[in-house]
Amino acid sequence: MIRAFLGIDLPPEVRGALQVQQFLLPMPRKVEPEILHLTLVFLGNCPEPTLEAAHQGFDALLEAGFALEIHGMGLFGKDKAHTAWAGIAPSAPLQRLQAKVETIARRAGCPIGARKFHPACDAWPLQAATPA
Repeated sequence: MIRAFLGIDLPPEVRGALQVQQFLLPMPRKVEPEILHLTLVFLGNCPEPTLEAAHQGFDALLEAGFALEIHGMGLFGKDKAHTAWAGIAPSAPLQRLQAKVETIARRAGCPIGARKFHPACDAWPLQAATPA
């Protein structure tokens, strides 16, 4: 079983804006901008054949490009902030793409939760990772 998600790269201007913003936050560890992405769907814990079927469906999907715009930022953690997040402005093309990839994943057999999609760049930790 593999815990997986499907995400898309961020446009350079969005990635750059997030890189600047993280330096304004009290973060002991900065995240490389190359790993920031927009998660479209969490696929859950899937066996390899299921992920392979989902991957084939994703590969066949063709969509026109569209703009992404940062729409709010914030911190998680009431008393001590532990994670930063950046929202992405909702758009019809983004919603359509997310709905299509979720449908492909469900048809492939991925255990997608019922949680509604809210466009946000994946959060980055404010605390340095603790070794296991």
